Amino acid sequence: MAIKKARKKKPPDKKTGQKLTTYKPTVVEKRLLEVLLNPEHRLKNVSEVCQIAKCSRESYYGSFRKSQFVDLYHTESKALVAKELAPIINASIRQAKRGDSAHTKILLGMAGMHEDRHSFIGKDGKRQDLPQAPAQPMSEIELAARVAFLLQKGLKKKNEQAN
Repeated sequence: MAIKKARKKKPPDKKTGQKLTTYKPTVVEKRLLEVLLNPEHRLKNVSEVCQIAKCSRESYYGSFRKSQFVDLYHTESKALVAKELAPIINASIRQAKRGDSAHTKILLGMAGMHEDRHSFIGKDGKRQDLPQAPAQPMSEIELAARVAFLLQKGLKKKNEQAN
């Protein structure tokens, strides 16, 4: 008599109590993800994305109504950013060394050496700090997105000055 190995069961989802299963996107959803995660298509509108992915707008919006698809999209997006994190941070360091104050503030903030302070001059003529909620540390993904945005903004400004 053969002894069967017990298969490990995935624990139920903490929020819903339902058994977790691995989500498998449809063929259309796979094509849609491929287009959405391609940086070349980041500025395309929904119609253009659908045309490239060879899907309808209904499929596009239907996919984003599925929480599993949205979760997969977010996971894949974070993985894409995580792969590019080191070059983004290095680029930010280069910009900070060139005197870019926005990049300097981000890097000093990462190191815990800078905190944005909001203040005003009170009736007595003295500077008073506005109370702030405790700062939430940025995740690596949020940081990479912020740095990437600043880099794009800087490149756009540089191109405008060149023209």
